[in-house]
Amino acid sequence: MNRVSLNEIYTFCNGTPTTRNMVEGENILNSGHLIHCGYTNKDDANINLFAMCLQTSALRDKPHEVYGTLSFQNEITWIVSQMVCSCKAGASQTCKHIVATLLHINRSGINILEEVSQTDLKCTWNQKKPALQSYAPKPLKNHSYFNKSKIPNTIGNSSI
Repeated sequence: MNRVSLNEIYTFCNGTPTTRNMVEGENILNSGHLIHCGYTNKDDANINLFAMCLQTSALRDKPHEVYGTLSFQNEITWIVSQMVCSCKAGASQTCKHIVATLLHINRSGINILEEVSQTDLKCTWNQKKPALQSYAPKPLKNHSYFNKSKIPNTIGNSSI
């Protein structure tokens, strides 16, 4: 098995499917705010992770950095040894950014992770640009909600 099990994630993060960190971590992952996830070092027993996650409250600021270690326990089991995030709650090892990183690995698998060199670490900031495209300001008239067929024409129909 080349994934971190959900049971391992729940155990490590002191969570259940309905705890706040798990729900918000899944929302981060589904929203595309996890902009990079890879490894810095890998051997037969451990893999050192690195991930970057957009700040929910400040999308254009420097992303949060997540570091961690997964350990290979036996033929089918990976355990989370440690995790830390640069956010205010990151030292607890249970923040939503850590959850998003672990859920990504659960969904995608460990074999999909790419190696991140020291040079790559400095360049990963550029990877946030495509993620921010969906948050670029646009005129309201371009929003699907304001489609002309949905807006009643009230100009000139006023009885005042």
